[in-house]
Amino acid sequence: MKRDKQMRPIVCMHADVLKRFNERELELMTEAVDHFLSWTISKCCVRGKSESMLLIIDCGGIGLSEIPFGPLSTCLAS
Repeated sequence: MKRDKQMRPIVCMHADVLKRFNERELELMTEAVDHFLSWTISKCCVRGKSESMLLIIDCGGIGLSEIPFGPLSTCLAS
């Protein structure tokens, strides 16, 4: 994880990985994303300062019709 010029945390997610997940793996991924974001907020954000975070979703190698919007929205909702 890095920060941009305004010192906001940047998180990258690869959309093509979500295509290969079954329902159980997707549930585990959702829990992992929730844990990662909780860790990011507690360890990487400045206490007492309102911060935003950048999320970059890498769609390289997949077409627009192949983007797994269901699993992606499930992970992002956590």
